[in-house]
Amino acid sequence: MTERSAQVWFGERLVGNLRADDHHELYFQYAKTWLEQKPFAISITLPLTTDENLAHPFFSGLLPEGGARERLCREKGIDPRDDVGLLFAIGEDCAGALSIISADRNNKSRELAEPLSLS
Repeated sequence: MTERSAQVWFGERLVGNLRADDHHELYFQYAKTWLEQKPFAISITLPLTTDENLAHPFFSGLLPEGGARERLCREKGIDPRDDVGLLFAIGEDCAGALSIISADRNNKSRELAEPLSLS
């Protein structure tokens, strides 16, 4: 399996990098620029450090649950158990102030969000 990665943004500021390993676990590392300019920890489980930390619980908590999750996964062709796939697919518009932009997307050319169908 190929390792998947993304950048985590707070507005126009790069917070850090997110990667998923072969076991579908998410790891986060703060960007050096974030740590140098008025940083804050994005979670109490992700303290300000240059180390990479296990971050799956925090980032999977940003995802929708229940019927909304099922519809999104069905529309995007993602296995409902694939937190990483769903996060990287909709992370630009997930809960909270952070945006997760997968490595295959360009932060400057974001697509408009697509409305969720009613079925």
